[in-house]
This record gives sequence, C-alpha cells and structure tokens, in this order.
Amino acid sequence: MASVNATSNILFMPFMATFHASYLTAYFVGMGLSSLFPSIISILQGSGNDCVVVNGTSIQTSGILQFGIPEFNFIMLSWMLLATAAFLYLIHFKNAEKKGPLTDQLSVKLSMPVDEPGSQCTETHIAEDRSHTDKLRLGLLLFLMAAINAQMNGIVPSVQSYASLPFSQKTYHFGLTLSNIASPIACFLPLFVKITSLSVLVSLTMVSTVLTGLIVAFAVMSPTPILQFSTWGSVLIISIVVCSESLNAFLRTVLATLLGDSATDNEIRLFWGGAFMQIGSLLGSIAMFPLINIFHLFVSAPPCQ
Repeated sequence: MASVNATSNILFMPFMATFHASYLTAYFVGMGLSSLFPSIISILQGSGNDCVVVNGTSIQTSGILQFGIPEFNFIMLSWMLLATAAFLYLIHFKNAEKKGPLTDQLSVKLSMPVDEPGSQCTETHIAEDRSHTDKLRLGLLLFLMAAINAQMNGIVPSVQSYASLPFSQKTYHFGLTLSNIASPIACFLPLFVKITSLSVLVSLTMVSTVLTGLIVAFAVMSPTPILQFSTWGSVLIISIVVCSESLNAFLRTVLATLLGDSATDNEIRLFWGGAFMQIGSLLGSIAMFPLINIFHLFVSAPPCQ
C-alpha cells in the first residue's frame, strides 16, 4: 500500500496529460473524495470513543457499531470497484482525449509564417530568453508544490491531534471531518478561479505556511493551549485547520494545472510535479518524525478531561 500511494501521483499525473485540462482538476477532487467517503462511512458506522462518567470518574469507552468491520470493508471494496469502472470508462471515452500530437504539429506547421533571414537572429535570442524564464518558472512551481505537500501531507497530519484534542474529542473530529469536506470543494475552485501570477501563488503559499505555523504552535502548547476551556478556542482551531486544508488543496490543484498547461512537454512537467509532491511529503514527514518521537516536543492531552 505504501509503494502504491508513493508512486500513484508520479504515474497518474503524466497520464492525465492525455486528457483535457479540466480532468486534472477532477483528479484532485477525487483525491479529496477518497478521504471524505471513508470518513462519512466511519461516522455512519459509529466508530470512535466516547467519554462517560462512572462513579465520578470520566473514562473512555468504545461506541456501539451500527454495522461490523466486514460490512465496512465490503463498502470500501464497492467504492474501489466503482473507481476502477470509472477509470476504464475514461480510457475508452474518446471524446475526453486531446487532439493527437500529429494533428497539433500539422496545424502549427501550416500556420507558421515564413521567416525572413534578418529576423532569425532576433528570434533566436527571444527563444533563449523565453526558455530561461520558463525554466525559472518551472523551478518555482515545483518548489511551491513541494512546500504545499510538505505541509499538507507531512506537517499538519502529524500535529493536528496535538492541536485539537486538548479542546475536546468533538473538536478534533469536527476539524477532521470539515477538512475532508472542504478539500474536494476547494479543488473545484480552479475551474472558475484562474490564477497564473507567481506573486499571487507565492503570497497564498505564505498564508498557508502561517496557518500551518499556528497549528504547530497550538500543538506545542498541548495539553494546555490558550482558550482551552472556551468555545472560541474550539472554533478557532477548527477554523485554522479547515482553512489550512482548503488553501493547500486549492494551491495544489492550481499548481498542477499550471504545470500541465505547457503545449509541448506537459507530460514531463506533470511527472516532475507528481515527484515533487512525494518529495515534499517525504521532507515534511522526516522533519516531524524526530520532533515527535525523539525530542517529544508535543505532549498528548488526556483522552477524557
């Protein structure tokens, strides 16, 4: 499972270059739904722990399941079979594919004007400058992709429980569930909100980093964060977690769309986009592992307090 999860983005994103650009957005929406659907089924199942008072002492007990583990696994199997059927349908759905490369090249050749000898030198310099600019832009997009995924898949999941559980288990579950709901919705936004400015993308990434920093700060204060026994504390940490997840999901989709907008080497660019997604996730996890397991920087709150 780990090898499949680690290589899926690297393999799938270049493959999505053979389809219309909107299908890449749908791919990230599906990634969000892949965590939302099991969460909904888990809530309907009634899994989780509750705190009950026995003889004046609050203890943790398991809830009554509405259906068993075999039924849960069967629902997950049906979901995977549905996804497989959709994938096979997408492959054979010819209208979803882009124009063939031969047709595109022919149309470009027919529309190209005849170059005059005096303009060839100028066009060469312009092409070199444009190539250098494109490489710098590609490098920045890949760096932002790695930074976003380091926060989204490495840092925030590692400390979210430390930041939320001191308020209550309901706070933690609300933050987790609302994040799973907001993520696929945020992935839809690039279909309507087009961002191509690098300065805007860098600014939004900085905002995302600030939100991640706030989550880490609350995690460091565990088990006694500020506003611990206030409703506003729960509202604040839930809002920060949901905004962080939504913004990261939105930026990841926008960056992938920009990487796939190239008319010539979009498959290679998307391949590296998928690779830097995994590199960022790896670096984020490596950074958090010693802080949690070696230095014990974060302290878990008691399950029932």
